[in-house]
Amino acid sequence: MVKLIILISFCLFSSFFVYMMLFFVPKASTMPVDTSLVHWADLDDIDSRRRSGEEQYHLRCKKCHGFEGRASRKPLTLNDTLWFNGDGSLSMIYSVISEGLPSKNMFGWKKKLRRDDLINLSLYVKHLSGESEYVRE
Repeated sequence: MVKLIILISFCLFSSFFVYMMLFFVPKASTMPVDTSLVHWADLDDIDSRRRSGEEQYHLRCKKCHGFEGRASRKPLTLNDTLWFNGDGSLSMIYSVISEGLPSKNMFGWKKKLRRDDLINLSLYVKHLSGESEYVRE
């Protein structure tokens, strides 16, 4: 009888937790990242930067976005030219990585990564899409 009560309690708690995760949407940040300080056209050694971004991706992003951007769910894929959040520009990618998307349970990295790491990660994510990888914005 006690096992049954514990099992029912666990099921109710789990259901409530799943409900909260699916339907509770935290308020998104209203302070956009100033990407005008990043001069994409002036970056040097793009290949080295992209390799560094790939290392960051594998450490921090691969769990949700999959190996080489091939996630199991479409909104999480990064290996196509379909951008669900923004226009796919390097500035927008940088902004999303920095600020995150709280409404989609993606936290931002601006407090954990250095500016150069954010830039490198943005370059790698752009590269994953297969679009012109050295877009000069």
